Amino acid sequence: MYLYDDIPAEERYLLLDKLAQEVVRFHMATPAVIFLESTKYMNRVGSQFLIFVSPIVTAIFTKWELEKYAVIMEERENIEYLLDKIEELDQEQQAKEKELKAQRKEEKRLKRKNRKSIFKKISGK
Repeated sequence: MYLYDDIPAEERYLLLDKLAQEVVRFHMATPAVIFLESTKYMNRVGSQFLIFVSPIVTAIFTKWELEKYAVIMEERENIEYLLDKIEELDQEQQAKEKELKAQRKEEKRLKRKNRKSIFKKISGK
């Protein structure tokens, strides 16, 4: 088992960044933020919850990463960092999705316009 001091700050932030990326990748930002906000004052219980759900979470993270997460999540400052990172990444993802949606809409509009012009040429109108 790891102790908090055994995990360097750089590694802590890398692990938290990875967790935030996975949460956003699975479109679970809102439930994660709600869960973290509601349990951040019971951070020790929340960190032990990670150990309880370890059989499920090991599909995403290794056993050693999970143990490190459990230790890291005991500190409230790390939960705050994770919340901020999830919200930041989620906003970026939403902006990208909005941009892609606008591009697709423009492509559809152009296709429709081309079809109409081809139809006019064929029909002679």
